[in-house]
Amino acid sequence: MDCIASHIDLHLAKWVARKYKRVHGSLAQAYEWLRRIQSAKPCLFAHWEIWTRRERSTTRAG
Repeated sequence: MDCIASHIDLHLAKWVARKYKRVHGSLAQAYEWLRRIQSAKPCLFAHWEIWTRRERSTTRAG
């Protein structure tokens, strides 16, 4: 699952880099932008929701 989620995030970051002038051409800035969005709205994409749910369950167990 992690590999698939990373692949989806890569495509999202490439799209963000093309779409938004603030991060245009910088994949690192696009990833940072996505991380801020993910923190604010963890259920925006299905793979983020699954990831967030999984992180919560492992944190509670420890």
